[in-house]
Amino acid sequence: MSHTEYPTTPGFFEGLLLAIAGVPDAFVLHDSPGCILEKADKVGAKHDLRSTLLESNGRHRWLSSELNDRDLVFGTEKSLRGAVLQIARSVRPGVLLLSQSAIAVVAGTDADAIARDLEDETGLAIATVRSAPLSGCHLDGFANAAEALARNVELRAGEPVAGSVAVIGFPLTRLEADDEANLAELARTCEALGLTPASVWFDGDTSASLSRVARAEHLLALPYARGAAGVLGARLGRPVLPVELPIGLGGTEQWVRSLGEATGRSTEAEAFIARELDLAVPRLEWAIPRGLLHRSVAIVADPHLAPGLVSFAAELGLRVRLVGLHARDRQAAAPVERALAAVGQAAPVLVDPSFPELERRWAELHARGELDLVIGTSNERDAAKALRVPYLELGYPSLTRHALTPSPTWGFRGALWLADAMFNLIAAAEHGAY
Repeated sequence: MSHTEYPTTPGFFEGLLLAIAGVPDAFVLHDSPGCILEKADKVGAKHDLRSTLLESNGRHRWLSSELNDRDLVFGTEKSLRGAVLQIARSVRPGVLLLSQSAIAVVAGTDADAIARDLEDETGLAIATVRSAPLSGCHLDGFANAAEALARNVELRAGEPVAGSVAVIGFPLTRLEADDEANLAELARTCEALGLTPASVWFDGDTSASLSRVARAEHLLALPYARGAAGVLGARLGRPVLPVELPIGLGGTEQWVRSLGEATGRSTEAEAFIARELDLAVPRLEWAIPRGLLHRSVAIVADPHLAPGLVSFAAELGLRVRLVGLHARDRQAAAPVERALAAVGQAAPVLVDPSFPELERRWAELHARGELDLVIGTSNERDAAKALRVPYLELGYPSLTRHALTPSPTWGFRGALWLADAMFNLIAAAEHGAY
């Protein structure tokens, strides 16, 4: 039994890292001591085998102003200015995000004013991130970074391209074939409705590509960056359509219908849904009674992904026994509870659970014969190890499972990949593989 009481939810600065993972010429400078640089190891070396956050030539995209004891007394402005000037002389990023540690926040450093002065002095594009280093989680870090970019990206508003959409808030946490496949599935879905993806925030393209959002007729706001989508919609005078994640068959149906209704393409949406279900349903019809029906699953995910996983698990005949959420806001449980109620199930929903709590809860479920599969991240994987229960590593961080071949989790093709992974993990356990 582990004795650590650390929660499993990733922290604020990890969210900043995840945001710039999808913008290869974006840099983050923290007004902080140098120890902050250690946080890049998980995202930039272990979670993403193709990451460009850390470079062998030392030109990392995760930087610090290297605050020292003197800065705590006299203020952090001098160190911050010096660090920005050094970056301007050496690497010339496409965009530089300024983030403040708790030390800089307490010291009262006016990062916005410094950024405005240094933009004129250096010619760099500099955006300040609203920092919440102690209270925020990775979702706040990602959302605040996206909003900082939305406030500062150059937009040449003109007439939008008819039939074009922008997707705001795609969580490109790594450059591996799982996130690449999700991007491809989003594009395939839009194109099936006769829509052109003008821009995806974030899709691995440079910061200059973010400006292509100005071409979009409609902005699709994913829950990871609703604030950024709102800022862009207001700046461009374009409609913003809030959408949930297209997870599972039902979740993807809803996503496609919402997109069709908002863009005047309901007929195309229904035709696409019918074609995809004709392919997917026969494959699931034989698998569900043979390996998934009445099995029990526990889920740990962020609160935007978790409701879709709950709904899809129920579609597959699984019984959800426990849900843990990577979030700090207690209200994050409400959408998951609604998803459970919608499928006629009830289960405890834990917000920001600690490792020992999950370990204990899963052991109790296992002892009652109510745990056939766990879906979670690397942060809590060891909590299930002693139980020898099949474990599907999904989401951030994923340090054990990497994607060498397309493996989507979004859209209709993602539903089949998820069902395949769950079915085969449970089948392997049936044959003594755990």
